[in-house]
Amino acid sequence: ENPMIALGISPRGALHISAAARARAFLYGRDYVIDEDVCAVFSDVCAHRVILSAPATMNRMDARDVLEELCKSVKLPHSVSG
Repeated sequence: ENPMIALGISPRGALHISAAARARAFLYGRDYVIDEDVCAVFSDVCAHRVILSAPATMNRMDARDVLEELCKSVKLPHSVSG
């Protein structure tokens, strides 16, 4: 939930995030996705899929900026090294 977003992405949009993150992982030589892959593609995949709220629109906020801030605010799990 974010007060700047009136309507979020659809389940199909989530599938596109997954596909883009897998593609990025492949480009980095991995056969698995890490949290940085998801954050790196998140705003590019979702910017045209969200509808900003009235306050965000009135403040002339950009969807890409809102989504990047949203991704930064999510606490990511720490890797456990054996």
